[in-house]
Amino acid sequence: MTTQTTDPRPLYREALAWTAGLIDQVREDQLAASTPCADFDVRTLLGHLVATVERARVIGEGGDPSTIPLVVTDFSDGDYAAAYRSAIERMWPAW
Repeated sequence: MTTQTTDPRPLYREALAWTAGLIDQVREDQLAASTPCADFDVRTLLGHLVATVERARVIGEGGDPSTIPLVVTDFSDGDYAAAYRSAIERMWPAW
């Protein structure tokens, strides 16, 4: 029996680009709005999305993803899209 593995990186790249496009559309007045996850408002969800990419980078580098918080908060409200794209740029060399 032969097992064929599909490289998930192209799909992940597409998902990251799609998500970045959505983040570009978030207005500052929406940051405190609720999300389907009761623990996250939009601001927290955006910080979590940045954190997931940072965790992917750490995993690719052979590190412990738990060293990255579940929500990254070290940027200002207007910088979510830039922070997300920066995390993506740092993540790809590891993969």
